[in-house]
Amino acid sequence: MALPRLIPASDSVNVQQTTFGLDVIPRFVCNTWDEATSDSEGIDVVVIGSGMYGGYCASKIYEMSRERFAQGDATKALRVLVLEAGPFVVAEHTQNIPNLGLFDPAGAGPVSVGSGSNPGTRNLVWGVGWRSNQPFVGQAYCVGGKGIYWGGWCPRLQESDLKEWPEEVRNYLLDVNDNNPVGTRPISHKDPVTEKTFVRGEPLSAYEAVEYEIGVAPGDDFVFDPISFNKEGPEPVGLNEALRVFLTKQQATIDPRITQILPAPIAVQTQSYISGLFALDKYSSVPALTASTRADHGDGRSSDLRMCVVPLTHVIKLECAPAGAESPETGTRLVDRIVVNTPGGRKTLNLGPHCQVVLAMSSIESTRLALESFSLESSRLRAPGEELMGRNFMIHIRSDIKFKVEREKFAAFVATQWPGKKLADVLQLASLHVQCEGAHGTYQYQLYAATNTFGPDSNMYKMVPDLQIQSRIADDFDSESISLVLRSSGEVKGGRNTVLKDPAFDYVDLAGDADSDFEFGHRRAWVQFKTNPDHTSDLIWLDMHDTAHAIARALANGGSLTYDADYTLPAFSRQQGVGTTFHDAGTLWMGDHPDTSVTDANGHFHHVTNAYCADQALFTTVGSANPVLTGLGLARKVADDIVSRHGSYTAPASELTGFRIESLAPGRGWKTAPYNGIRLLDSDIIETNPDQGIGIYYLPEELDDFELSVEWKAFRTPAFPNSGILLRMPDPSAVNFNDQAQFDAFYESSIEVQIDDLGKNFDKDRIPQSIFGDSKYKTGAIYGVSPARQWASTVLAPDGPLTTERYWNLYQISVNQNEITVRLNGKLVNKATLPVSKRTKGFLGFQFHTGRVQFRNLHIK
Repeated sequence: MALPRLIPASDSVNVQQTTFGLDVIPRFVCNTWDEATSDSEGIDVVVIGSGMYGGYCASKIYEMSRERFAQGDATKALRVLVLEAGPFVVAEHTQNIPNLGLFDPAGAGPVSVGSGSNPGTRNLVWGVGWRSNQPFVGQAYCVGGKGIYWGGWCPRLQESDLKEWPEEVRNYLLDVNDNNPVGTRPISHKDPVTEKTFVRGEPLSAYEAVEYEIGVAPGDDFVFDPISFNKEGPEPVGLNEALRVFLTKQQATIDPRITQILPAPIAVQTQSYISGLFALDKYSSVPALTASTRADHGDGRSSDLRMCVVPLTHVIKLECAPAGAESPETGTRLVDRIVVNTPGGRKTLNLGPHCQVVLAMSSIESTRLALESFSLESSRLRAPGEELMGRNFMIHIRSDIKFKVEREKFAAFVATQWPGKKLADVLQLASLHVQCEGAHGTYQYQLYAATNTFGPDSNMYKMVPDLQIQSRIADDFDSESISLVLRSSGEVKGGRNTVLKDPAFDYVDLAGDADSDFEFGHRRAWVQFKTNPDHTSDLIWLDMHDTAHAIARALANGGSLTYDADYTLPAFSRQQGVGTTFHDAGTLWMGDHPDTSVTDANGHFHHVTNAYCADQALFTTVGSANPVLTGLGLARKVADDIVSRHGSYTAPASELTGFRIESLAPGRGWKTAPYNGIRLLDSDIIETNPDQGIGIYYLPEELDDFELSVEWKAFRTPAFPNSGILLRMPDPSAVNFNDQAQFDAFYESSIEVQIDDLGKNFDKDRIPQSIFGDSKYKTGAIYGVSPARQWASTVLAPDGPLTTERYWNLYQISVNQNEITVRLNGKLVNKATLPVSKRTKGFLGFQFHTGRVQFRNLHIK
């Protein structure tokens, strides 16, 4: 029965009443636009999208900053704003609510989203915001996004999958950093397979930390074997253990392409790590987002809010700060406005220069927003036809095989091949992960098995609060056959190193004007699949097909093998369309060089001062693994980087061994040219104070090969700062700075390690004169010579005594003959061979250009 639409009244209430109840949870979690944006330029981070990654990333930013800077005081955490296009629907994963009936529309199949189509909304919040030459299921536009519907399978990417990723990211995901662990083990336990003991408090890698956080580890609390008692005779073995041992023992003979048999990596936590705390059940990021918003203003505070979620706010475009006559059309690559559509109409959010913007809308939608807001082509950083964003689009190809084997034949294996064991009488649901690698890439299987009437899918992932119903489910596990499902997932390679629109690879671009989103006033994404658009001729299908059938034949153990459908190769490869996987990835991929990647090792766009991505678009390769575990690890890395950029970096004392301290005071012999643009704040802090253009504060002593370490801090006011450290420069007192030829010759022969988060590339003879976001001219670059590999400086500092010891950066620079290495806040941002035009010895100086930059603690070796 339909209900009448509720019409807003003129009076106001704290919590609105609907036909059936009070709108408590959305009101307690979410904020109105006006509540969240009353002081927009004080916002530190805007996260666009509240799905699995956006909600998780936003919560981590708030919680990490509260811990590091506020000692638990909510009013001193970073200010985080989450913008979500859809409504608030449920407060946790839909499967945690019994018989809710809120499903994704995959069961009804994908819908055509070709040019001119209008797929509309399905299942309340599901839509397709893009157009494509293949049908799509789409995504959930709501708080939590697809994360309140997802399946929960969470394997790691294989080391072979990660070999093309930035080394820093590989190490973060896989390795334990004892000095700065991602987390610590929350509970002592024993691995059910290896029997290795893990101890609470041990340091963890990112993969390990996220696995504990979302319920993947420990791995035996959700899918497990019932306890069997047998006082005499062979020891009973449950179906999980029997399947694992069977496949492990026969792995090589079944198919040499099988590389690992692992416990099921399912993100369900049925028991908490601390006595007295509730378990999270099936994971979504909404509870984390809820916990953070309530930690911030659960006291009812209506001002100085630090964690806000604003639903029903569709982001149309990110606008960059203008640059005046130097670049009238393009402007800078500093996002200073967000244009949105709200129930109250179109609005613009003005941002401060320190604010970071995080795109977490899904791979396709984040790419659409990035292309429309600051494409590399429109930024004048790449020629027409050479755009990077949108290349490398990757999906998984998937198919299922369902079959039955005789329980008696499988039991015979246990009895004959496993002395002292027998297959237990009570067999419930079992699950394993089967990892494979073939000549055409990696692939995997989710293996489910059960001895009930309707197979393993009939009761998996259900909340059943009634004990009698639970008993009926348990009593049904008595079939004489074992029903199995092999759910396969195969790798699709991306086209990172080819041009956009190469017909051999899939890609994302902007759709034509006729397919624009006229409701919100922006262009849509266009998802183009390659010449073989359904991927049915991909060579990896044969590997996936053959290995699946080899596993099925082996499990039959000489007995009958019954399939429930046609699983020959043609049928197998056409079973599920390319638009049904939800695993799209790669279009804003990470890398160490701005010429060959879109984002750096922290998900920060190489060419945008203050924009990150925190979803699957960051993937360099996709492997075969379901993407959520890796995606959450990357979202956590993004959050950690943003929070760290509001702190300070201090090098270990051992790194200053053998260095001498150099005073920065004029009494040491420092001079200025062509005018004095420096203020001495105390005995060891100088501050740039330019009012007549560019100048140098220099020490008139020649240095050739040396190392230096110096701390610096750049401020938000009065102008965006531009400075640098000049090495081996000629005597600036002999240079007429008003003579362009002398000025150019001076800089051409000097080495400058840049400080400029705008990345301004200026050429007075070019139109436009200034191109912004150029990695050869941004902080960490060897000016005009070698691009910075990543952003590593703190954000621009505020004034005031509360942050006196925050926002300090540390440059560590080594020059040896024609080789230079630059570390910024402990990260290698540049390593280059200097051109022959650069001098081999000369003076050391600090440039003053625009804005305020402070320097202190200079050490030289």
